[in-house]
Amino acid sequence: MLELNNKTNQDFLDLEWCERLTRAGIDMSDAKYKIVVCGDKRYVVYNSDEGVPTYTLSELLYKLNEYPKAGTPLKFFKDAPFYGFYYPGLIDDCYSEYPIEGAAMLLLRCAKEGVHYVKDISDK
Repeated sequence: MLELNNKTNQDFLDLEWCERLTRAGIDMSDAKYKIVVCGDKRYVVYNSDEGVPTYTLSELLYKLNEYPKAGTPLKFFKDAPFYGFYYPGLIDDCYSEYPIEGAAMLLLRCAKEGVHYVKDISDK
């Protein structure tokens, strides 16, 4: 188990983000990691039947389509202190201080705007 705290929030989506993605209809059952709550602490566990599914930045990148529309590649930028992801001409910049949140924002926008994303990354 790995405690979910200010440092590891940069490596795993927190419960709030997982909730937002799930409410948008994104099936997160393909996630390798889960968040479990023990008292007032939260932990990330690997390949467990218990807990709330969460993604790493790598998993979010697998979920995002490289080319959701012909000629529209996935783009990334770093403009300290922000990190952003977008599809030129399709979805504007989705950025945050943390790369994982910028990628989660883009996935959320894809779900809301009907832009294709990968449904199951469990074999990656």
